Amino acid sequence: MGSPLIFIRELPSGDALRALLGGYAGDDLDAMECYLLLLRAVNDMLVPVEAILAERSLSRGRLSVLLRLMRAHPHRLSASVLAHDCGVRQATMTGLLDCLVRGRLVERYANPHDGRVTDVAISERGIRRMKEVLPGYFSAIEGLSRRMNKSQRRLLIRLLRGFVGASPPDAAPAGGAPLKTPPRRRSVNRRAKRGAQRPSTRRSPPSGRSTA
Repeated sequence: MGSPLIFIRELPSGDALRALLGGYAGDDLDAMECYLLLLRAVNDMLVPVEAILAERSLSRGRLSVLLRLMRAHPHRLSASVLAHDCGVRQATMTGLLDCLVRGRLVERYANPHDGRVTDVAISERGIRRMKEVLPGYFSAIEGLSRRMNKSQRRLLIRLLRGFVGASPPDAAPAGGAPLKTPPRRRSVNRRAKRGAQRPSTRRSPPSGRSTA
């Protein structure tokens, strides 16, 4: 089980933060209070969730890899793609995969197009393990938000997406329908200017002849 993210069990109030950090953090300490509350909430969620994973010899990192591979199943993914999608460095992903391979939860394959690349897929044993773990895992997560109703949870989701700068897929911009770029119109003046710069194709009349 990982170490807790925060060690202060009783968080200071806004007034206490103001008295403690007012000379350092400026006048508005809402950001600091928001930060501390988020850490506390995440820490309180991680403790029971990691206990469930530890019973199955899993960690949050290994679970993230297995979830990503289950989503891709039956296709294979490279270790570099897994590292990118799970937000870790290549060396960290190598360590996670080594543990999962030893537990026979994932399998490594040589890439048929590039011998330097190793592809990874979840094994049948890994799929069975996930089917055993996920019901209790999701039940624990659902229980952590039992103090909120459905509308409150959706509001929190919107707020947190704004906090981390994430947008749901296919999200329309504020105000409703997606913005459409209007078709480009050529300016009349621009056409006239181009016409003035274009060399004339009319032939000059021969000398000595009238054009009347």
